[in-house]
This record gives sequence, structure tokens and C-alpha cells, in this order.
Amino acid sequence: MPNPSYLKKLKNQPAGKYIFLILFFVIISGFTKPSTGQSYAFDLIPKELLNNSKAVIRSQDTELEIQSEQKATLTVSYAMTIINESGIDNAALLLFYDKFSRISNIHCTVYDADGKKVEKIDRDEILDRSAISGYSIYEDHRLNYIEPAYRTVPFTVQYGYKIVYNGILDFPDFILFSDYEIALEEANFKIITSDKENVRFHEQHIDNTCNVINNGSQTIYSWNFTNVKPLKAEPFSPPVLEFIPSVLIAPNDFKIRNQWGNAETWESFGSWIYSLTKGKDELSEETRNEVLQMIASVNDVYGKIRIIYQYFQKKTRYASIQIGLGGWEPFDAETVDRLSYGDCKALTNYLQALLKVAGIPSYYTLVKAGDYASEIITGFPSNQFNHAILCVPLGNDTLWLECTNQNIPMGYLGTFTNDRHVLIVDEKGGIIRHTCVYDENDNIRNRKANIDLDHEGNGMIKVVTNYNGMYFDDMEGILRSDDTDKKKRIEKNINLGNFKLENFEMTESKDIIPNIAESVELNAKNIGVYVGDLMLIVPNLLSRQDPFSGQMTKRRNPIYIRRSIQELDSVFFNVPKSLAPDASLLSQEINSEFGKYVASTCMIGGKLCYTRQFILYKGEFPPDKYNDFIDFFDKISIADRKKIALQVVK
Repeated sequence: MPNPSYLKKLKNQPAGKYIFLILFFVIISGFTKPSTGQSYAFDLIPKELLNNSKAVIRSQDTELEIQSEQKATLTVSYAMTIINESGIDNAALLLFYDKFSRISNIHCTVYDADGKKVEKIDRDEILDRSAISGYSIYEDHRLNYIEPAYRTVPFTVQYGYKIVYNGILDFPDFILFSDYEIALEEANFKIITSDKENVRFHEQHIDNTCNVINNGSQTIYSWNFTNVKPLKAEPFSPPVLEFIPSVLIAPNDFKIRNQWGNAETWESFGSWIYSLTKGKDELSEETRNEVLQMIASVNDVYGKIRIIYQYFQKKTRYASIQIGLGGWEPFDAETVDRLSYGDCKALTNYLQALLKVAGIPSYYTLVKAGDYASEIITGFPSNQFNHAILCVPLGNDTLWLECTNQNIPMGYLGTFTNDRHVLIVDEKGGIIRHTCVYDENDNIRNRKANIDLDHEGNGMIKVVTNYNGMYFDDMEGILRSDDTDKKKRIEKNINLGNFKLENFEMTESKDIIPNIAESVELNAKNIGVYVGDLMLIVPNLLSRQDPFSGQMTKRRNPIYIRRSIQELDSVFFNVPKSLAPDASLLSQEINSEFGKYVASTCMIGGKLCYTRQFILYKGEFPPDKYNDFIDFFDKISIADRKKIALQVVK
């Protein structure tokens, strides 16, 4: 069976699909415009920018002019040369807008490798549709999307557009790059404001000094970047946005739909969020009585929460509802109770109202969600969130409740929102706290196998595997699939050369640290192979670590392990009487700052027993440790493939 998908995700992380999805959301503020009359011939790109590049930004200009607490204009234009096939996705443009923003002056021109114009996309050819088509019931959020038809690399796309904001919760951030392996010839970013006291910015990974000009009526902040080499995609790297030069921008005071707010502190920003939920927790008398009747015979708080949470999950479903104050204002609880659907804001507010009926206090909480989302900048109060969950304090403990997943166990956050800073909101404002951390004692894959080995080296294998914590996240998709798909996916996960899946079963336990138990029965061929009168077998049949290739002499990025994990294996071989273990058995231990590995074999009651433990520690390690990191996994890979010999008894 496979290595944990967590390791595979980490190994391939820089080029992963989820990064590209994030980048589409930041592209609107990170690219800009070529100088007038500039040639886009590929041959003119400096050679030093082509190494490890899939695209090169030829030039870009971004200007953010802030007119007042509720009005601003973003003017953007840029040209990017796509070097090879892997960079083609970066040729597209995705722009979001809503009732508080308007896009104008949008255009696109495409040039071939010689700088000759080959395509021009007019306004009426640009896709304009719902931003969440197919999921949203009511929606103010829409998008413009451009994807050039010309794709003969290398080619250059030139974009320009303007976005006018009328209602500002936050300003668009400036992100220099959109991805790994993108270089830049020249870029300029400018903020123009008539009220410098109402603009804050936070620079990340920027060596350039911000140039400030005050001409009396306006203050201009500007940055210039030239000849920036690409960030190389490397395995086990932190989220790409943690490396990219960027400027986060936020107002102190803001105004949306005649409502004033302040984001100067987390407390004041939380107060504004609370104002959007205040008074929206009322429920009908019928629903209140139903809740009280459900919990009437339950004395402990935890039991009451479980009953209410299960009721909530059965009654509601998630549906994106993008209306109101830029998608920040939730539906009231009574409306959700009547319709039985809502988005993360509405469902969180509704569950909070249900718990209130039971006298259980809870707190509306904002979080930056995503399996590999970068952390928020806690020292820069601003809108850095994309999701809402519920916080329930329980004495010395805290219960975190996800409200948009009807299958998730109560109190389990999973990789989507665990281990990160969040903003808890109440009548006093907002306060930064941290969600629960799952360690190697929570994220456990525990496998037990019994193998009836025959004299020919074939065998019947019965395996029970328990997937706990984040392993539950990996396996839940298989659990929820139909039997035909489930069988295919289970077979795909079995790392044996010649086998037949006879039976399988999966069950789940919805504890705070959830569990999926998988039971399978296999008929396997050639478990043992004869060499003379010795049968050689690899006792670790199902959990072998794949070797990691890629020794590096000049690694740039830190080694990033976001979560600790643990694998436990026990394998019992019922050996035929015609075979007996050779004199040598296995015993190996590998210790490292990255984790540890212990494996051994022994004879117990006529059975050959193999045990294995592998732990990977959470942490961030310096780049110069990477070869040690690879060496750690190489040693494990070798140890996992060690053979033992069974002697034919004569």
C-alpha cells in the first residue's frame, strides 16, 4: 500500500495544482504594463532570466490611487512572455468584481516569438460570468476571464485594465510574481493617496527602499524592481507566497454601503465584523423548542453540543451565497433555518444561534483556509481571511467546529483550517488565537496484516488499516465513493505486483480525532521467491517508502514539513512447516532531526513477525539540510526493502 499522500503532496508541492488556484486570486494585483513601443521578441530577453524560467514578465506597471475611505482606482498593465508549455497557464487572466467594483478598459494582445502581433482580444470576446457558477444561489461576485487561443511557445501576452472601487474593506495587494519559475525584467508599483494617515502597507521579501514623494496634496509611495531571477521550484518548500516579494495594503478607516469600519487593530476590525452578525441570531419559537427538547435529557455540555451539531449537519447544506457587503454579511439564522442552506458565514452564524438556545456560548471566527495556505501576518491587521468557523470554549479546552461539511466529525478541523492563526469575534471586537495542532500522536496510520504463506511463496493476506487524523482526510474521498469506485481506488493504493482483491470494507468513527478503518483480503502471488533452497521475502509488504531523488548542491528554499505523522505496521507471517527462518533476522533503527524509523523481525509462537514505526516531525529546516533530509528517506527506503530468508526444512 502507498506512502501517505501527505508526503507526495509535500514532495510535489511547488508545482501542485492548488498553488495555481491561489495564484489566480492574486493575479489581479501583481502584474503590470510594458513600456510604449517595447519589442516583445523572445531574443531580447536577458539570458540570465531564462534559466529555470517558464515565463518572464517583460515589464509591468501597477498604480493604486486612493481617493477616499470608500473610493479607489487600480490601473494595471503588463506583458509576459511564456517560455515553454509549463508556463501556458500563466497566460490567462482572471479578474473578480462585485457590486462594489467595476472593471473597465480591459484589453489583450498576443505576440509571437518574433514580437509580431498574432491575436487581439476585444471586450466582447471576454468571458463574463458568475464567480461561483453552479454553486451559488444568490451572487454579486462575477469574473472576467481571458485565455488566448494562440499557444505556440514562446509567445507574449499583453494585458491592460482598470478597476474602480466604490466601497473598500481592503486594498488589492501587490504580488510581484504569480508562481515559481517566473522571472521579471522590470516592474513598477505606485500608491497615490491624498490621506497618507489612512493607508498602511506591509512589505515582504523586498530589499528595495520605498520611495516617498509628498507634493502637498498627495503622497506617492513607489517601488521599482529590475532583472529579478525566478524562484526555483523545489520539493518540500513552504507555500510559494511566503517567498514572493509583495506589499500588503490596508486602510485604517473604510466605508462600505454607508457603513464605517476601522481595521487599524484586530480589535476594531473584529468589531466591524461583529456588527455584521449582530441581531442575526434570532430563531423561531418552534425551532427553539425543538432544540431544547433534543437536549432535555442530556446533562453534560459536550453531549449537548454533539446533539445540536448532528442536528445542524443533517438539516443544512453548503451553498455559496455572495450578497450583501462584499460577501461578508451573513444571512440571518431564521432564514437559514427556513431554507436549510447557506455559505460559511451564514451556517456558522446559524450554528452559533442554535448553541445559544442551549445556553452554550460560542464565537464567530475568521480563518485563512486551505490545506497549504500561508499564515496570516498577525502584525498587520487587515482582511486576510476567506472562511468562517465557530469557536466553542469549554473550560480549559476549545472546540472548533467546521460548519460547511456535513460529514466532518464534530470538533475536527482537518488540514483545511487546523494549526493557524484565526480572528475570534465577539461584542468586544476581534482577538487573534490559534486553532488546534494535530501531531504524530493524532496523525497515525496503523496497519496490521496476517499472511498465510504457502510453500510456493503465494499467500492470503488479511489487512486492517486504521487511518487517524489527517490520514482520515486522505481516505475520506474513498469512503464516500460507491462500491465500484471504492474497489478501484483501494486496488490502486495496494503496492503489490500480483494480487487479487477478494473482499473489502470501510467504516468510520466520528471522534474528535476521526478514524477510518479499512479491511481488505487479498490473494497475492510471489510474496516469496526461491533462490536455491532459500525463499526470500520482503517482510514489509505494504508500506514501503519510495526513494526521493533530487540531491541538491544549491538548494534555496527551506525544508517545510507542515504536520507531523506516524506510521505503525505489524505483519504476521504464518510460515508453512516446510520452511524455517534463516539465522539472520532484521533489526534497524534510524534517528534524525527530521524523524525516526525502527523496524525489526522476530519469531513468536511459530509466526514470523515484522514491526515498523516511522515518524516524520513537523518543522522548518534550513536549505543546507536538504541532502541530509533526502539521505534520511533513502535509508528508510533501503531498510523497507530488506529481505529475510526462509530455509527449506529437509
